[in-house]
Amino acid sequence: MDIGLVILAPDRNLAALKTSLASTSNHMFKRDVICVVPEETTQAELVQLGAVCAVYRSGTEVTCLINDGMSHNKHEWALFLTAGSRVCRSIERKLHVFAKQESDILFPALDAGTNFVDAPFNGVLINKRFFDKMGGFPTASMKKEGLNYFEVAKLLWSITAMENGCAFKAIVGMKVG
Repeated sequence: MDIGLVILAPDRNLAALKTSLASTSNHMFKRDVICVVPEETTQAELVQLGAVCAVYRSGTEVTCLINDGMSHNKHEWALFLTAGSRVCRSIERKLHVFAKQESDILFPALDAGTNFVDAPFNGVLINKRFFDKMGGFPTASMKKEGLNYFEVAKLLWSITAMENGCAFKAIVGMKVG
């Protein structure tokens, strides 16, 4: 399975990035890693982060980081992690078992939710061809009273994905965090 790791680093924290890199190098086969940071990242921060892995500057919204991370991913699949996250030992095995078609989207089933919209994005696996076919997540700012723009963006994207034959798979025991 051809997986590239996309680490989302909205806080631009070098120690958090190193934590994720150490965890993935210990619990996964040798995988290419890229990091995506928001546009307000300074040149000095880019140099620091770029010393540990390839870094790409993106927009300010999380959806921009996701879209740009996928566009820079050179592999068939992308596993999204938030900087500072650690992966469990068995994550590779779970990904291989459950990702059967390019229309499969895997995400960790946690107490917070067992559906794609309610679940955290940390640990989501998406096929690059399917993502390109679907288009990226909506990036327009939807910040209003009581409205979580990221959940709305996930909802809108998941509706389109399901219309195109996507199978969302909540994986129990795929601990990422």
